[in-house]
Amino acid sequence: MSENLSKTVAQANTACGTKITARFDTESFAGVDLFKSRVASHARDAVGALTTNCRDAAGKQAIAARIQRVVVRHSTSGTRLVRSEGLLTVWSDDTKSPQDAKGSNITWHNTLAELL
Repeated sequence: MSENLSKTVAQANTACGTKITARFDTESFAGVDLFKSRVASHARDAVGALTTNCRDAAGKQAIAARIQRVVVRHSTSGTRLVRSEGLLTVWSDDTKSPQDAKGSNITWHNTLAELL
């Protein structure tokens, strides 16, 4: 999983011209069966949204100015993105998707764009 996250963040850094780092908060996943969890897809799709948001100059500028690190954490209160002081936290919950909270048309791209 960490290797895939590294590849996805490398693609984002290439697209955005950034040096964002990303990691899993492994302690938060204690007791979670990662082979049955959707955390890998949540991490891939959320970090991949950095790349799609860097398709234009405004997106590149916003990401470069506001995101330096990404941490993927386990959640029991919904899958969501939270941005604070250069940190983008991907909260991964196997029981509640982003669509549950915001409707079926929500995408990681749009969710990230709202935070920028």
